[in-house]
Amino acid sequence: KTTFWLWLGNALYHSLILFTFTVILFWGDLKQATGLDSGHWFWGAMLYLAVLLTVLGKAALVSDLWTKYTVAAISGLFVFTMLFLPLYAVVAPAIGFSTEYYELVPRLWTDAAFYFVLTLSYWRHGCTPILIKVFDRNIYVNSRVVFNEVELQEGEKIQDALEITKKRI
Repeated sequence: KTTFWLWLGNALYHSLILFTFTVILFWGDLKQATGLDSGHWFWGAMLYLAVLLTVLGKAALVSDLWTKYTVAAISGLFVFTMLFLPLYAVVAPAIGFSTEYYELVPRLWTDAAFYFVLTLSYWRHGCTPILIKVFDRNIYVNSRVVFNEVELQEGEKIQDALEITKKRI
């Protein structure tokens, strides 16, 4: 019950940070190198991709069991989104809906602000939890960490004993 509310608070905190940062960045409508205004659709697509990258980074941090499906789900979702967005931006306006996406992807992918926000969101929201995890593991050592290290040392001793036995035989 408490974990749910902590995760909810964490998600709201990170979303608020990303939203506030991009609002400040786009204050007065960010001008692109071509002289065009970026607009709300540009801002929205960039904010969505930054939030998606943050959520996937959080999912990677809490994953304890890494299988090929975990890797495919976490990294594959971002790759799929980056491949689907240009397809959608071409097909949807041609059919007659989502006309706002016309010429959005070339403007999005050639703008330095887009990569700045993605990189900053990854480093800000990805590295902080990693540092906290390392700090907690090395400074505030709990019994689980100690138990895992003792198990690892015992496993190495057993492995060494098996190798000595094999050499004698």
